[in-house]
Amino acid sequence: MQAAPPADPFCGSEFSYFSTPVPVTASSRQLFHDLHGAVAEELYPRAFCGRTNEIGTRWFETVMTNPCVFHCGLAVMGIYRYQLLGRRDEPLDSTRHLVQAIRLLRRDLDAVDAGDAVSKTQKTQKTQTIQGKDTSVMSMIAVVVSLAIRANLADAPAESRTHLLALQRIVALRPGGLAALCTTVSELGNKIRRTDMELALRSGMPTVFGSRYLFRPAPLYCVSSSDKGPSVELPPPLQQVCIELQPAIRDVLVLCSYADADADADTGRQPRLGTVQYQDLVISIVQRLLDYAPLDGARPPHTLDDLCQLGFLSFMTTILYREPSKRAAYSGLLSGLFRSRLGELDSSKQYLELQFWLNFVYAMSHASSDFERCCRVDLPTADRIRALGVALAIRSWEAAVTHLRVYPWVAAFHDDMCQKIWEQAICEL
Repeated sequence: MQAAPPADPFCGSEFSYFSTPVPVTASSRQLFHDLHGAVAEELYPRAFCGRTNEIGTRWFETVMTNPCVFHCGLAVMGIYRYQLLGRRDEPLDSTRHLVQAIRLLRRDLDAVDAGDAVSKTQKTQKTQTIQGKDTSVMSMIAVVVSLAIRANLADAPAESRTHLLALQRIVALRPGGLAALCTTVSELGNKIRRTDMELALRSGMPTVFGSRYLFRPAPLYCVSSSDKGPSVELPPPLQQVCIELQPAIRDVLVLCSYADADADADTGRQPRLGTVQYQDLVISIVQRLLDYAPLDGARPPHTLDDLCQLGFLSFMTTILYREPSKRAAYSGLLSGLFRSRLGELDSSKQYLELQFWLNFVYAMSHASSDFERCCRVDLPTADRIRALGVALAIRSWEAAVTHLRVYPWVAAFHDDMCQKIWEQAICEL
């Protein structure tokens, strides 16, 4: 996935139909164009998500009416777009947008302080003061989460955690805390949760906000197993996994079922998740897997539990990050633990079919950015895949993918890459 350079001054010109809190330059239009192109495809892949009306959301209204939030969005988009282009530095425009957002936040906070002083003597100012406080709190949350995202993208976990701890205190002051924010402005709530999740994945520490924010209205934001019919059955030997991991594993299977769902018989359309549903489900899965055993802490005592946590986390990174370079940036610690654990199973005759899937997941999640060009898999992984194929009497890719689809699988994401991995392993004979 590559973002186009800002050569076309008309990219994003569709946003000229909306009034914006600050003038939209050609560079800003390009950022919006990227947001609804390459970036949106990574955040809300069409394999899972249907088309949505972003213009009608509370978040779009906030971005278009709050200059501070508008500048935050442009700042983060600029940094993210540079990374898509392979740049490691921060664009000057993003720095300017962040500085301007902080200036506007300072102005809003000063205005609230002045309003509080006036409202003590003039009761008619009370409503305006409350509205000003709501705006300034939203601005403050947007600025702090933008700084945390910026720190994550710059590989500065200590800085990111500092911002998230501050954000935790700010959000706790709002009535209902993070759960209420996720209900009223779900896109912003999920940005906070995803930033927290990505920090925990990169650093190995527990999440700051935890993984228990599933008491929001389930029909709106959570996908339960009942939506897809009977409760999802775990394939063997996943029934032996500890009870703490099983709900997250079931939700991974539910997620994949949406990508592979048949078209609706009446409309001919394939069932899809909403963008908020998708993000909520994906973030919740990864949060629960991470908090079960933080990657920089003690490992689970049982081999199957350890393997499944690492394997299912690695599988989720292949969905979260389609670009190998970005996947590598967030999952270096995870990849090292997973490789070590798989190496310890070389002589094991247990869980052969699960081992087969796990080794393919490792090969996918660990693939380098030039995999499409040279299709190289590290030799120990290729050897294990070949040996497990022999043990399971697998002689063709068609037979191999049948075994792989026993476990979570998204054909649109995984078939092509894993066929190349299989062919390379067989060619090593």
